Amino acid sequence: MEKILITGASGFLGTALYQQMSASRQAELHVISRKEIFYPAVISHVISDYQDADRFRKLMQEIQPTVVIHAGADLDPSPGIPDTTPMVWEAAAPWMKRFVFISSIYVYAPGISPITEESATAPWSAYGEQKLREESFLQEAAARTGIPALLLRLSALAGPGEPGRKASTRMLQAALDGKPVSVSDSPEQRDYIDVRDATTCILQLAVHQHPAPGASILNVCRGHGHTIGQVFEEGIRPALEKLPLPFTRLEIHSSKQINYASVSNRKLLQAMPAGFQFRPLEETLQRQLSLMIRRRFQQQQQQDRLYSSAVLGLEKPLVDMHVHTNVTDGQHSIAEMLEAGAQAGLKRLCFTEHVRHSSDWFPRFYGEIDSWRKQHPQLEVITGTESAIRTASGDIDISDAILQQSEFCMASYHTSVKTLPQQNETDFVQAEFECSMAATANPLVDVLGHPMAMSLKKKYAVPFTYFEQLARQCARHHKIFELNLSYHEDLLLPLWEMLCREGSLVSIGGNTHHKDEIAGHLNHFYSLLTP
Repeated sequence: MEKILITGASGFLGTALYQQMSASRQAELHVISRKEIFYPAVISHVISDYQDADRFRKLMQEIQPTVVIHAGADLDPSPGIPDTTPMVWEAAAPWMKRFVFISSIYVYAPGISPITEESATAPWSAYGEQKLREESFLQEAAARTGIPALLLRLSALAGPGEPGRKASTRMLQAALDGKPVSVSDSPEQRDYIDVRDATTCILQLAVHQHPAPGASILNVCRGHGHTIGQVFEEGIRPALEKLPLPFTRLEIHSSKQINYASVSNRKLLQAMPAGFQFRPLEETLQRQLSLMIRRRFQQQQQQDRLYSSAVLGLEKPLVDMHVHTNVTDGQHSIAEMLEAGAQAGLKRLCFTEHVRHSSDWFPRFYGEIDSWRKQHPQLEVITGTESAIRTASGDIDISDAILQQSEFCMASYHTSVKTLPQQNETDFVQAEFECSMAATANPLVDVLGHPMAMSLKKKYAVPFTYFEQLARQCARHHKIFELNLSYHEDLLLPLWEMLCREGSLVSIGGNTHHKDEIAGHLNHFYSLLTP
């Protein structure tokens, strides 16, 4: 089995790389970053100082990587600080079969059309100059040793998790803040590629193909540029209009006159599997907007007293954060469940209907709840969703349109994930645990629904340490752990005590499908807490 090492794992691209690669379980995956990373099938190594050559050498001796993907980068390199690529290469060379270097199209001179891998290099920034220096070292080292070095020149990355300094992020943030969205039709053009597409390309080239000895260069890009004005018209305006959010087109000026309008991706497409296509810019920015909206909900949840284990244990409020109606698999209508909740004296009720990417009924459902909640002002009504964890990398089955309306996004493991072996009890339990750990790291998720419930339902033995690790993973990623009063019935007290010890954010849900169940599970749980 290959031993793959990814550097810069806490960055925008590095995170996308290890999350996608970990799902395949086809290699022993190691990551290096400045902070520890907790993710299924990922072995994390912390290096606080990337100039510590001794630490790198000892680490390479420990890992003995066969493939290195060097994604670590300093976007604003300081003069006089040595480049890291020579150190990483020399430390890993005794075991390395190939080295993949994440470079940039900004090593090219801007304004050339088209820009091919053979075009002249003339970086316009310190970042581009650093990348070109490191490329030169790798070309010499690959020729000297015969170890293949793949130099991937990436265009501008976009998509979920994009750093806030990018223009597209700033425009989306302005709209969410209710401020005017400012753009200009500057002649500056850049080639934008979705970070998920870039990751797919990198892994195809780095893992599934075997480059020839020596250094080879490949552009990783969409193949055409956009001005900021075009980004707004083709991606941001359609994303905002679907909410809808009020916005005004004003002016923002760029001092840079950089033109990367036509970067050739012909060689890249020849290397990719048949049928591969880049995501449209609108889809990229729609997902980015969904993530920004989710973060707003999550910030509100961090401050909500009724998710605090301390407050819940002291005040014992009547809440049910996991309710279904006959829109999916419940037995009663929205009106009947709300009436039952009001009569039971609930303080808060959250509808968490099962949704899929194709659930086109959700906007109507949301509108109906919005009208009914006005008839029960004493009851706080939340319109949430319950989405299935569908891959071992923690992806959930939900569309951007639903994500942007959902006030409480729950991820639950319901069925087996095909990419993991599940022939026996041990494998099934391990699969549910690993998928849940990955979903908790998904920034689109607010709450981990009924942790380990499918294994408990099958009467499988679940190590209690799995619940502890999931609670800590929730805390690391500022997520809520659901104490499910139905699936966790036999573990309520030990789970509750553990969540209190960890200081966890907790959602109490009855997994309620019938109006007569409203508050019943909750009253039983609170009776257990009463001495």
